[in-house]
Amino acid sequence: MNKDSYIYIEKLAYDFGLFDLPKEKQNTILKELNNAFEERLLSSILDKLNNKDKLKLEKLSETDNSEEIFNFLMENIEDINEIMDAVYLGIRKELLSSQKS
Repeated sequence: MNKDSYIYIEKLAYDFGLFDLPKEKQNTILKELNNAFEERLLSSILDKLNNKDKLKLEKLSETDNSEEIFNFLMENIEDINEIMDAVYLGIRKELLSSQKS
C-alpha cells in the first residue's frame, strides 16, 4: 500500500514491542504484518467494488504500484479508513490472543 497504510503496521509494531528486536527480525515480521494487512484489506473491499473496478484493481495489482493502488482505493471505497481501522483491530486482536496462548 502506501505510507498511510504503513501507519497501521507501525502501530502494531509499537503495540507488540517489535522495535526492541534485532533489525533483521523486525524487517521479517514487519513484512509479514504488511502482507497480512494488505491481504485482509483487499478481501474486505472486494465486495464493495463493481466488476469494472475489480478488473481495474486487478490490473493495478499486477503493476505492484502500491501508491496507485492506494489512490484507487481512496477514490472508490467511501469507507476505506474505517475498513483499514477494522483490519488493524482484527490483526491486533489476533496477535493479543496468540500472546495469551
